[in-house]
Amino acid sequence: MDNDLIKLLRKNKAMLIEKWVLMTLQTYPDQSARFFIKEKNPFANPVGNTLEHSLTELFDALVDGQDIKTIVPILDGMAHIRAVQGFSPSRSLSFLLFLKEIIRQELNEDVRRLNLHEQAVDFGARIDGVLLLAFDAFMKCREKLYQIRVNEMLRQHSGLLKRAGLECVYPQEKDGGHRGVNLEESN
Repeated sequence: MDNDLIKLLRKNKAMLIEKWVLMTLQTYPDQSARFFIKEKNPFANPVGNTLEHSLTELFDALVDGQDIKTIVPILDGMAHIRAVQGFSPSRSLSFLLFLKEIIRQELNEDVRRLNLHEQAVDFGARIDGVLLLAFDAFMKCREKLYQIRVNEMLRQHSGLLKRAGLECVYPQEKDGGHRGVNLEESN
C-alpha cells in the first residue's frame, strides 16, 4: 500500500497524530480534557498516555496497510477505555472519524495538487472498516460491563434474601461460584 498518499501521511505523521490526540482528548469534559492534554506524566495521566500511544499505533497500522485483524488488539484497548467512561457509542468511537477530518483539513491542498483524491477515498474507506471493528470491540466491552453489573445485583439480592430467610440459590458453576446471567448465552 505504498503510494503517494501514504508517503504524504508518513511525512506529516507527527502533526497528524498530535491533532488526532488533541481532538480525541477534547471529547472529554472540559476539566478532564485540560488535565489529559496538560499532564505528560504517564503515571499521573494513564488515559492520556494510553490514548496517545494507541492512536500512534493505529496510525502506523493504517498507513502501513497492516491486516485489519492485527489492528483489533489496538482497538480493544481503546474500546475498553472508552466503554467504561459512559460515552455513547458514537461519541466513544468518533475518534476514528477525526483522522479523516484532520487529513482533509491539513492535507487537502496537497491531495488536490498531487491528484491523490482516489487514494484518499480508499484510505477513508479503510478507516471506515476499522470503525466497524471498533464498534464490535466497544459493544463486547459494554456487554461485559453489563454482565458484571447484573451478576453483582444478583449476588446482592441473593444476600438480602438469604438474610431475610428467603434463600435464593443459583446453580453452581464448575469453579464453585454462582452462575449469573450470561448475555452471550441469551443471543
